[in-house]
Parts: sequence; structure tokens; C-alpha cells
Amino acid sequence: MDTPETTDLMVGNIHISCFYYPYKLIRQLSSFHNIYLASVEDIAAMKIIAIVQRGKFRDFIDIYFLIRTFGMEKIIEWTKEKYPEYSVSLILKALVYFEDAGEGMSSNGRVLKIFDSTLTWTNIKKFIIKETLKFHKNYLNSGKF
Repeated sequence: MDTPETTDLMVGNIHISCFYYPYKLIRQLSSFHNIYLASVEDIAAMKIIAIVQRGKFRDFIDIYFLIRTFGMEKIIEWTKEKYPEYSVSLILKALVYFEDAGEGMSSNGRVLKIFDSTLTWTNIKKFIIKETLKFHKNYLNSGKF
């Protein structure tokens, strides 16, 4: 749905949203075939805040793969750099609150089979909970954040 801040496009079967985003970028934009994209660091921070604000299934899927690739500590660092007004404790609580995220699963409970056909929503939640608890134990109590 187009608004003054957003334009939605369909390219083949791919839905693309282009939007105005009033927050600072923490890294330079990347260019891919003359299309400018936010950095992975910015996108990871945006995904965390999306989970804080709405907790959709697709955001948890994205953050699962981002945590596996970059680790929780880096993602929290990027989030605090981009959004210093958000507390780490609020972020950690949102990461383990899955009540609003049920939509988007296939009827057999399997996640979209693009990256890993064996991955389930239950496994994703367990992984995020484990990584959140590990982060809390190792870093939050150290006073780093």
C-alpha cells in the first residue's frame, strides 16, 4: 500500500517496499547494480527494532539468520549505535516474546524452505532464547551495555 513515506512494488514474485526512513545510517549504503541498499549492520539493527515494535514471524526468521552469521553481541552493538534510546533489557525481552509472531508459518509448521528445509519455528525460538540468555549472562551483567 503506497503512502507518502512508502512505495510498494512487485518484481516478478518478489514484493519490494521502498520507504523514507528518518534514522541515521551507521554504515555507508551499499551499491548493487545502481541500487543503493542499507548495510547489513543497519538492517540487523532495524530488524531488532522491528521485533521490539511488532514481533512478526518474518522478523524472527531474519534475526535468526543474522544471529547465526554475526552473533548476538555484534547485533546488539549495532542496534545501540543506531538506536541509543532503546534499552538492552527491552530488546532482550522482545527477542523472547513470540506471542504475536505466529502468522507466516506454513501449515506443517516448517519455515519457508528457501535456506533450510529442516528448520522449524520451534527450533528458531529455541535458538533465539538460547542466544538471548547467553548474551544476558555474558555481556549485560558485565556492564558493557
